[in-house]
Amino acid sequence: MKKKIVFLLALVLGIISSVNNILIACPNCKDAFEKGSVEASIGEGFSLSVIFMLTMFFSVFIGFSAKIYFTMKKRNASSHYFDV
Repeated sequence: MKKKIVFLLALVLGIISSVNNILIACPNCKDAFEKGSVEASIGEGFSLSVIFMLTMFFSVFIGFSAKIYFTMKKRNASSHYFDV
């Protein structure tokens, strides 16, 4: 059983490594990211905008989560004071 899993894993990795250029990106995306091309700045701009949007999403999510956490912590601390 273990040999079968190792064989399948090796087979999948072999297939993925043999079609490396196909899996990287579509032809237009590859051309946009080639260094020295005119469209390289457009591709880099798209990459930076995606990174910015993901960063903003996670920072807002973390901010709301921290607000809820500290509010609940404060509420629990005040309820223990009145329980005595």
